[in-house]
Amino acid sequence: MRRLRKLLKLEMDVELLSCAHAVSMICFYGIVMWIAGERNVRILVLFEMMALGYVSAWTQRALFLREQVYSRTEYAVCEVLWNVMPAVFVPAVAEVFGWFRGTPDWAALTFYLLMGGYYVLVWLFLRFVNYEETVKMNRQLRRRKEKGQKKGKEQT
Repeated sequence: MRRLRKLLKLEMDVELLSCAHAVSMICFYGIVMWIAGERNVRILVLFEMMALGYVSAWTQRALFLREQVYSRTEYAVCEVLWNVMPAVFVPAVAEVFGWFRGTPDWAALTFYLLMGGYYVLVWLFLRFVNYEETVKMNRQLRRRKEKGQKKGKEQT
């Protein structure tokens, strides 16, 4: 049961991140295409973006699946890959499936830069949230330890 719960939590984390990735891609793509003068977006492109968001989220999550402590080097490499891999996936998939066929070159470049910036901002946000959560947990552990020491002294 514990393993199932762990897998469900992992999948929910991935689903949340993949939704954020897909919505961001769709919004940025729509804005860039609107500025480029396109008034229609193919439904197939939207589906490809949703699938890419899911693949990117799993790839990012897979980098941090280990429950052991990472060395500084391992952690730094994972952080770099966390940002670089999806930022490489986006232009690769866009070129293969022709998302910007018939549009000015600046449209594709703008979209790629926006998505690269998005991945960095999400990483910074998650890093901040995880740091705050770690600080909070350490504070709670310290209080519990102090409380346990006080009870131990009172009993003796």
